[in-house]
Amino acid sequence: IKNRDFKAHVRNCILPCEHGCGLRCGAIEMATHRAECQHRPAVCPNAARGCQASGLVVADIAAHLAAACRFPCLDCGAVLEAKESDDHSTKLVDTACAAAKKVARIAELEAALAEKEVNASQRLKFDHTAGE
Repeated sequence: IKNRDFKAHVRNCILPCEHGCGLRCGAIEMATHRAECQHRPAVCPNAARGCQASGLVVADIAAHLAAACRFPCLDCGAVLEAKESDDHSTKLVDTACAAAKKVARIAELEAALAEKEVNASQRLKFDHTAGE
């Protein structure tokens, strides 16, 4: 194919959308469409939080978040729906999550106190031996 024939072919060639939305258009329009196609693959916005949904497309994200998105709470392990996750982790109510956060905080404070006691004990031993 000669260069001018190839250019004419590119201008006139009609391509189907690779994402299966049914659109057929020229190569130049297709480049723009690919970036905007509602049938292009998408990842759940909560994937980093543990949602394991697969096979999503852009057009499905809103419905997925409203009805099917689930992931574990990082504090207590309860399986949450996306629509309830903000209330679950931010409200300090008597829930397993709130209790788990309190227990974790108590453990942190106890560890910090134990470390301070060890350091104080070591300083006393050093001060005592240094004075001899």
